[in-house]
Amino acid sequence: MGIYIGIIEKKGYDPTVFFNFKPIAEIQSTQVIQLTAQEQEALLPESEKRNICFTYSWNVDNERRRMDANFSEKSLVLFEFTLEDLQPNFKANGDRNQTGYKVSAMEMLDEGKIRPVGNFGVYFAVRKNEVVSDFTNDTIVEIESPCVLAGNQVFIEMDDFWAGPYEVGYREYTSSYYVKPQIKEHKYTVSGYSSDQIKQYSLSYSEGYWGAPETQWLVLCPKQDATPEQLDVISDSVLVESFKDSIESGIIANGLVKIDDVPALLKHYEESEIMGAILTDETRRSRLNRLVNIMSSEEDVDDTLRTITDFICDLLVKYQDSPNVDEWLQALVEKHPQLLDQLQSSQAISKHITELEDKLETLTTQRGELEKEIEETRQRAVSIDQQAIEAKKQEMLEREEEYEALSARIEASKKLLGVVGDIDDLQKKYENLSKEVDYLGIHKSHLTSETNSLELQFQQLISRPHEKMVELAFDGFMASKMLRAAAEWENEQTNNQYVELTDKVASIQMSNKTPEELIEYLCRVIQICRPNYSKNAIINIAICLTQGFLTVFSGEPGCGKTSICNIFGEALGLNKIADMIECPADSKEMVGRYVAVSVERGWTSKRDFVGYYNPLSKTFDKSNRRIYNALHQLDTEKRAGILKLPYIILLDEANLSPMEYYWSDFMNICDDLGPHSKVNLGEDYVFGVPETLHFVATINNDHTTETLSPRLIDRAWIITLPQLNLRDYSSLGNESNIPAEEVEVISWKSLRDAFTPVKDECFFTPELQKCYESIVAKLREKKFTVSPRIDIAIKRYWAIASKYFEMDDTKTVAPTIALDYAIAQRILPKIGGNGEEFEKWLKEFSSLCSSNGLNTSAAIVKDIIERGNQQMKYYQFFC
Repeated sequence: MGIYIGIIEKKGYDPTVFFNFKPIAEIQSTQVIQLTAQEQEALLPESEKRNICFTYSWNVDNERRRMDANFSEKSLVLFEFTLEDLQPNFKANGDRNQTGYKVSAMEMLDEGKIRPVGNFGVYFAVRKNEVVSDFTNDTIVEIESPCVLAGNQVFIEMDDFWAGPYEVGYREYTSSYYVKPQIKEHKYTVSGYSSDQIKQYSLSYSEGYWGAPETQWLVLCPKQDATPEQLDVISDSVLVESFKDSIESGIIANGLVKIDDVPALLKHYEESEIMGAILTDETRRSRLNRLVNIMSSEEDVDDTLRTITDFICDLLVKYQDSPNVDEWLQALVEKHPQLLDQLQSSQAISKHITELEDKLETLTTQRGELEKEIEETRQRAVSIDQQAIEAKKQEMLEREEEYEALSARIEASKKLLGVVGDIDDLQKKYENLSKEVDYLGIHKSHLTSETNSLELQFQQLISRPHEKMVELAFDGFMASKMLRAAAEWENEQTNNQYVELTDKVASIQMSNKTPEELIEYLCRVIQICRPNYSKNAIINIAICLTQGFLTVFSGEPGCGKTSICNIFGEALGLNKIADMIECPADSKEMVGRYVAVSVERGWTSKRDFVGYYNPLSKTFDKSNRRIYNALHQLDTEKRAGILKLPYIILLDEANLSPMEYYWSDFMNICDDLGPHSKVNLGEDYVFGVPETLHFVATINNDHTTETLSPRLIDRAWIITLPQLNLRDYSSLGNESNIPAEEVEVISWKSLRDAFTPVKDECFFTPELQKCYESIVAKLREKKFTVSPRIDIAIKRYWAIASKYFEMDDTKTVAPTIALDYAIAQRILPKIGGNGEEFEKWLKEFSSLCSSNGLNTSAAIVKDIIERGNQQMKYYQFFC
């Protein structure tokens, strides 16, 4: 039985794709020997094409996906077989097929006879120029090596060292392959082999016809007696910083300096970046020597001393009240009695001491002056004449007697004047009543006259009805009254209809799901239509829809922006509600809770989006009836206190017109959606906006669309959907295939309870807080501020996402992924600039994201750089 390296040849088109394996080399011990044409013929004598057909059931979805995952055009795989393992490959007419042989790919994969490169001691070699990312700094390192597949094992070239092996992964978001060296987790070291410890083999293949291109691969095998080595890749800055952290963490615990706990110190010593247990003795010695050289280097001595002294002083000030710090300082002075004198002789310290002595002298003078002033004031207070106090008391008693006498006289005068006042009031009332009687008499005569006139007019109307009706219709006053009355009557009927529908909505019976049940349900039904969407991606959309008043979906045309909105509306049961309520057919549309609006170019205000109040007809002219009905229905529900079901409005192609124009009335609600949120459509058409209403929007980025304004970006979640491959794109046709029996109506309470955090939860872990602060500080370098609005939104998002996300295929933990998503969707859309200096900053920012495990954000920034380099150094998130 032999082990062969072969190339995969794909033939045909979806769904009937054939996969053929053509052996080009054989693995013997730790050597790779390329097969000659004669050796290929001897190996497969009945195969005209010198290959083997890997058979599978192309109409079985699982097998088709498994073939796509393991094999691609011109990729290399390993196959362990003998001629007896193969079956003859015949056509339907009985003739032998050109491939000659076939074998069940599923069986061979299950038995482990077909394996990716990286087994049997053979690995792909990735050259330095094929590494896209910063290998020693980035958490996820992208590679662009030809024909490498997910699952392959590779070595990465580093000068005269090959680091690895690393398993290759695939990121659907960027359609790229990567390795995860975990350098930080391995104390800033990589393992591998020096160049003289491995054998390199160059394999080539050409299809044989004249002018056919030649494909080449570089594979390598460690020598039989080779042992892995450890390469130190820690930088000087990280080494010094780790040294500081090691000291601080090693001698401080619970606010107390611990220098006597030897076992704890040793344990921390073994776990430190400098002396970690996984480090070899050679690496430890090398790092200690580097630290000594750094601290003793003349060109770096100032910075080193400043760093160390600042660090030690900060520790002493911070823990100055600790008893063992005091003991340590006393022991230090006893051991070095000349230390204080030496410190005082220092120019900087002596200058500081002089300044403090001058300040002390000034304070002493001020204190003497204050004491003198206090004594003088006390003496003046004692010198007050006691007899003067007695005289004042006597005077006060006399004034009190005079006050009582005057009060008695005033009371007597009030009684006398009260009678006179009553007589005057009665006289005035009599005169007023007489005037009122005279006025009513005159008014009565006028009414009698007007009544007679109206009777005469009525008789004339009866005698000439058609002429008089025309006159009335064109009488301005009467026409206005009639129009207003008709409008009021119509509004009353409409309001009654909305009240009736609201009562029916309130009567819908539904069960509230727990957060875990809701997440399981959403993932299950949405993956029916979007099997390529991960659990994290679905939870992310659900959180943004629930927490944000506006969620924007961005991406290339055809990536499924509109369809995912429709799928979510279907999954929440928003289109199912109309079937659960008995109402007239013309009211069914008003009951639905999902409205899709196609935005048109040229919209400039809410008149285009909703409509406007017509002062001539005294009615509201609707530009979009469904939007008006939605706002009216939600207003009625809010007044009745019924917040039972979510309501989603989709703005499709939202940036065909400037959103801040036609959607401006809703922008303020983004910040303060609450009990008093209202939108004014004109006149008396002021509708309350409940917390159940949320907008989603899809945008494209080309010359036919408008740019989103900074104030809109500051208020919205921007979800960027990944590009789809051909197979994923073909599945978009099944977007509405959620079986009706699978759909449940989800209450607003269930959504709110699952995806809205408690205020106390909105705090990062210390490690992520440090990461977040470093991101914000880097943004400030280019004047990109993180507003309080965004800061609160990110922390609210993280509180929920970190709880329900799961570890991804790069082994990144949920809290880090949650922060990564939040930064990608709330901070990165603000990025924009131009020039080489801005490109340098973007690369530093991408490296910062990658080193902190923010892989999605790092990928987006790299994409911004690539697109900007194709557009004359003009870098934008949206382009």
